[in-house]
Amino acid sequence: MTRIFRHIVAGVLCVLGCLALSCQKAEPYRITPDNRVFIRFNVAAIDAAIDAAIDGGSGLSGETPSVYAASDPHAASEAEQAAQAEQVHTLRVVIVSQDPSGAWTVEANEFYAYDGIAEGVKDMTLAITDGRKKKVYLFANCDIAEIRDADGRVVSLGEPDAYRPDVTGKVPVMDYRFTWAAGDKPAWIPMSAVYDLDVPEKEDLPVVSDVHYYRVAKPLYLVRAVTKFSFSYKNTSASRVPANIQIRDWKISAVAAGESYLLAHVADNWRETTKPSGAYADWKEWLVAEAQKTRQAGADPKDYEWLTAYDLPKSGEGSHKDYGYEYPNGSQYYMYPKDGMNTLVPPSHYLPESKYVSADGVQHYLVTFKTWEWEPDSAYTTGLSMTYTAELPYLQSLFRNTEVKLSVEFKGDAVALQATVCPWTKHDDIEIPPFE
Repeated sequence: MTRIFRHIVAGVLCVLGCLALSCQKAEPYRITPDNRVFIRFNVAAIDAAIDAAIDGGSGLSGETPSVYAASDPHAASEAEQAAQAEQVHTLRVVIVSQDPSGAWTVEANEFYAYDGIAEGVKDMTLAITDGRKKKVYLFANCDIAEIRDADGRVVSLGEPDAYRPDVTGKVPVMDYRFTWAAGDKPAWIPMSAVYDLDVPEKEDLPVVSDVHYYRVAKPLYLVRAVTKFSFSYKNTSASRVPANIQIRDWKISAVAAGESYLLAHVADNWRETTKPSGAYADWKEWLVAEAQKTRQAGADPKDYEWLTAYDLPKSGEGSHKDYGYEYPNGSQYYMYPKDGMNTLVPPSHYLPESKYVSADGVQHYLVTFKTWEWEPDSAYTTGLSMTYTAELPYLQSLFRNTEVKLSVEFKGDAVALQATVCPWTKHDDIEIPPFE
């Protein structure tokens, strides 16, 4: 298989455009001394940023960012519901600042809830101090989840101590976890990211209407903390009379059975253990750059890269299990070639970030499909149960925000499997290269 792993707050002068349908400030505190400046930045899910870059718009970067409008919160179809689960419903933005003594102070901790949903938000503006190092934490859809610390205690992202180093020097929030209930009808997908910024001194910043601004030129991307599996089936039996096929279930061997980190744990030396070709110091920027390759006509699969230098909690990395899904017993999962009903595209499934490493040091994943097949004009009960199994031989990573697109073609006595592994994207026209 060839692999394509290209791979939202309110406050002074906060502009949300037409995105925010409601806003709640759970912790409206902020340090605003005389030497305050205002930081302004844009937030987007990775695929929203990709859309902007691909379609030639200014997107969520530069001085004239685009507005990503909220969508209808009352979607009807399964596909619409799934698509909404993947977008921004709530957002928490936390900014901590390091003073000259090395101590960290929470300067902003803002929470927003949306009646509608958004792909991104522009011109987030907050008061901060100048001339200091900052960490910006972003959490979308995370406050609705049950978050626990390493000892299993339920914690809140609204607590300031979560973002200050403890006596051991560790920042507690970096060890926060959640447990993902895998399935095809997800709750809102959790997203997160943390960014390091160096804010210049006040006199070095531009002034607009007597206010000093620090503009973050690049968008701050949200990374979805789970993976996505999308299937399409086609019945193209050619060597014999086409069979009617019922897709009964599928199974992936194996995915993480335990907790997932809320924030990604990517090794500092990720560039050394991956195969990055660009000059990206931040793996999130690299991930966006890789994702754009999925939209480049004629992209050479040999140029696609992997990120394998990431960790799971011991409960996740040390415990993997087969994940299987049984389709409902209904005609919507039947393919009748004789009647021209020979394709099937069911809803996607969302699985935990995983890292199933075999003895050879490489991640390996196996996919198994079970069907019930019977000949046209014959009774359903005369059919046979069939099992098809194939390894995804070059699927070397199930890092968060990864989508595995599987195209399954039933040819009678065998199954042809094509696959693409790429950063999560809502585009359906990515070319799927075949297994080698």
